[in-house]
Amino acid sequence: PVAMKREAILHRRYVRMARWGRRLSRNIRPAGWVALALGAVLFLGSVDPTRSLAYQVLALLVVMLGCDVLSLIQARPRPEARRAAPGTCVPGTAVTIGITLRNRGRRAWRKLRLVEEAPLAVPTLAEFTDTPEPGEHRRNLFDRTFIYYRFSWLGERHLTFRTAESAAFDLAPGCETTVAVRLLPLRRGHLVLGHLVLAKDGIFGFFRRTWKLDVATLRVPVVPAPGVARAEEAAGLNADRVHPDGIPPRHRSGQSDEFLTLRDYRPGDPLQHIHWASFARAGHPIVREFEDVCRPRVALILDTLLPREGGAFAWTRAFEHCLALAASCAARMESGDTLLELLLVQDRAHSFTSGPGHLHLRRIFEILAGVQPATLGSLSPLERLAFAHARQCQAALFLAVRWDDERQRFLSRLKARGLEVQALVVLPSAGASCPQAPSWVRFVLPRPAARGQWAGWSPPRPLVAAAEI
Repeated sequence: PVAMKREAILHRRYVRMARWGRRLSRNIRPAGWVALALGAVLFLGSVDPTRSLAYQVLALLVVMLGCDVLSLIQARPRPEARRAAPGTCVPGTAVTIGITLRNRGRRAWRKLRLVEEAPLAVPTLAEFTDTPEPGEHRRNLFDRTFIYYRFSWLGERHLTFRTAESAAFDLAPGCETTVAVRLLPLRRGHLVLGHLVLAKDGIFGFFRRTWKLDVATLRVPVVPAPGVARAEEAAGLNADRVHPDGIPPRHRSGQSDEFLTLRDYRPGDPLQHIHWASFARAGHPIVREFEDVCRPRVALILDTLLPREGGAFAWTRAFEHCLALAASCAARMESGDTLLELLLVQDRAHSFTSGPGHLHLRRIFEILAGVQPATLGSLSPLERLAFAHARQCQAALFLAVRWDDERQRFLSRLKARGLEVQALVVLPSAGASCPQAPSWVRFVLPRPAARGQWAGWSPPRPLVAAAEI
């Protein structure tokens, strides 16, 4: 109880410090910090005001700082702002946010900047209390007591992008201009764009005045990069050869637009299929017979359980690669007539169908952007979900970061039901040992993270609900 009370007090103080630090960094430029530090040093060195050169430089510096502050005493601008962002983005790849501004006032503004601020990245009290920093036991006593490094590390894990600003621009009265701001997504999830700030620097660039703009919050999904196709191709899962001898009738999806032949009318045939020219020549009803369209279904089974032994953080890079493989499989199957059944478990069992007449590929990417790993739970809900969809599918691709007897029994039961099963298991590192597995199980290594991208643990985000879709 004493430790929990101490951590609660520290968390409250650190959150307050983070908020004050954000306000100071928003209004004081790096040159301003240098000027303030130089002023403090010069103040200590100006012992004799009549003969000290330090005193003279300090006086000049104070005048410059005062003029910089006075230059920012201006009326508030009156612009209207609209955002335009891409539908999705991937971690490690910069995206451009277009912002259109219209000056409703009568005054012209020069050298303005737009700042897209990242949300304040602070951990919750539960995360701060229950999630130690990796290697925290090797820190000194002072760091282990005040655990500020843990707070800072958890805050970095919450950060989806870093604050970015545009180039300087002018805004004439009654005119409209479009400004570009480039953001770098750091991890999978959502870019929450809700803090758009208009800024103007002082004449010397020491300080900055900011005005928050009233603009609607925008959420841009950061989807797993679907470019990881090498391992997925090695798995040999090809929907075009799932059933080379034909697809069972229960998987027929309807009729095509082109008919095969003409035949006599039978009771129950739709009147829309009557071929009127042949009806007039023969004197009795003739109908067109269409070809049945068959689309194979492939189940993409995503195992979101991470091993508890060794800590979950060692497995999150492998899990991110699992999601990238899932996105790669979904993108490959979207190009054909295959229906994809995405099966996974979060707060409950979820199933999503992608393909012609169903969800678009972009919605599948948005769902994968919200998937989170878990260390508690069992494989039973995923097994029940997969067996419920087994009758509709001809093949199944299983993605996981661990392999054991329970998962082998689960997939063997799927194979016994007539499904072509392939499994991809992502190892946490190159030195990890590969357990004994059947020939239809392949072990792959995670790809290296892109520059500026964090491939580790991130805080939970809500999964897109089926009702919303």
